[in-house]
Amino acid sequence: MSKKHQLAKAFDDASMSGKLVDLNEEQATEFLSLVEDESAFLKKIRKHTTQNPRGTIGKITADGNFLRPWVHNQKNSKDYEFGAEPVEYVTKLFRGSFIIYDSEIRNNIEKEGLESTQLWIIAKKVANDYEETAFYSRKRDNPVNIRGMLDWVLRKAEQNGVVMDANDSTVFTDRFIDIAKFRKVQKTLNPKYRKDAEWFISPDVMMDYEDLYTTVADFRVRDELQSRIAKKAKTECNLLLDDSSVLVDSGIDTTIASWSGSVNQAWQNQIEVASATWIVAWKELDLNYWTNLIQKVTVASISTTTVTLTEDIEYEASVWDTIKEVTRDGANCIFTDPLNVVWVQQVGRGSMTFEAERIASVGWRWHYVGNTDLIVIHDEKLWLLKNLQIK
Repeated sequence: MSKKHQLAKAFDDASMSGKLVDLNEEQATEFLSLVEDESAFLKKIRKHTTQNPRGTIGKITADGNFLRPWVHNQKNSKDYEFGAEPVEYVTKLFRGSFIIYDSEIRNNIEKEGLESTQLWIIAKKVANDYEETAFYSRKRDNPVNIRGMLDWVLRKAEQNGVVMDANDSTVFTDRFIDIAKFRKVQKTLNPKYRKDAEWFISPDVMMDYEDLYTTVADFRVRDELQSRIAKKAKTECNLLLDDSSVLVDSGIDTTIASWSGSVNQAWQNQIEVASATWIVAWKELDLNYWTNLIQKVTVASISTTTVTLTEDIEYEASVWDTIKEVTRDGANCIFTDPLNVVWVQQVGRGSMTFEAERIASVGWRWHYVGNTDLIVIHDEKLWLLKNLQIK
């Protein structure tokens, strides 16, 4: 019996009896392969499985030249050392539940029986959550959702990588997609890091880039230009969205003010501001713009200095938290060697579990627990081109 068949059988047994599925190391590794197949970014980056919740991955450090002048039988007191510097990972516990509806099972394209159909749907749902986390998570205390679990790629690029802003008027005349912006990123990256770097972009960025060459008559030349970005490979990532915050020049710039009662409290829809100048309904605002404590809000109404929002804030807004006006039309593109990013997944008994619960006439509720982390080996190899504008 193949590993994939053994894995499918484990899920079949669970769905028939509602028991806990505790994947062993081989089953967990096989399930992660299915997750990779259902993703775009995770499929390209390096995967590291481990039985330990904490460990290190070595990175080669090589500054200068490896070869040196030498004289036979003469000791050189300045021998060059080619060493390895460790990068630490610490897996974090993810847990959640989701429903697989009976209609999904009936209409699934696999149609290979209950166990295979549910297994593929589960892999797709887990892949979507992991990929969303890979792009957008910013680590914070007591996170309320997966976007607060870890500092992943976009946040790591902001913190320690290199960022180029398409909204920077001192560098670019507009935010629209053109080859010059991508080339500028590539030229700024150290040449020794360019060879294996690739672009990770959203579907709309991909379409706008391909549109640059639709008028090229020779289809072979056109296909070559559209298949790569500035001669570098590109990957379309459906979960890399085009709704990032772009700061409005001379826009609203104020802070949170103190208030009694439920204003400024988590899961409430009102905040108190120090100044309400220019704040009107439907303005888009960021609390703590460009930090790991960012909260994105939309104004519903304003009364003096009390702002009512269209939705509740997820975390308490503290006094002096910044409030800035933004637009939600920024597209972000990642440029790095995919092997520079490592998806760490803990496997083995108790590290990855599922439990099935039947909901009559509705479907199956699956409860998932897994331990994972994501690390960047070389910060200087991670580039972010942010705030592009889709036409």
